[in-house]
Amino acid sequence: MTKKENTEKHIDIEHKNGKQYVSVTSALGIIKNAQLEKWRGAVGNQEADEKLHAGQRRGTRLHSAMETMLKGLTPVQLLNDEEIIMVKKFGNWFDKTIVEIALIEEQLYSDKFLIKGKPDLIARQKGKKTFDIFDFKFGKFLDKKKVAWQLSGYYKLAKENNIPVSNRYIFHFNKGFKLPNAIERVSQEEDFRCLLYCRELFLKYKK
Repeated sequence: MTKKENTEKHIDIEHKNGKQYVSVTSALGIIKNAQLEKWRGAVGNQEADEKLHAGQRRGTRLHSAMETMLKGLTPVQLLNDEEIIMVKKFGNWFDKTIVEIALIEEQLYSDKFLIKGKPDLIARQKGKKTFDIFDFKFGKFLDKKKVAWQLSGYYKLAKENNIPVSNRYIFHFNKGFKLPNAIERVSQEEDFRCLLYCRELFLKYKK
């Protein structure tokens, strides 16, 4: 039986009822971002760490504000002018495009593949009968292949939890607001196999 629960604290590996569930994002953490590593080598560790930490704080603010808005509440996060505009544009897109929400930041478990994950948003767009998966990214360097692997895991998690999903989309909030980019469905199974390889490598390195 598949489990579906809400949790607040992120845990890499979770043991429940004799089973071991690995976080999708933790498994993918074993893969380095080549662009990021090249940039770090160019600017140095100190500057890279400072900018990355600033970017992470920005991402946390934006992510929290968007999640709050999706739940029908007024964001109270301290945002700068650029971030406020970005959140408002996302809200306008959401109001015009989304007609039904399946879940927002809810932890899903797979007993079949022993993975777990928390999709940012699974929702149905106007004119569609099934739901789509939307993931929010805020960093400067976006590894699209790695994100595709991540969303392939969310796709399987949604299916196992009886949520009819079709497409996977990435929102990349780097500079300004852009419409989400779709990940081609034809690569779903191949993407998922790559995720499972990462899961196995992650477990071996954790031993």
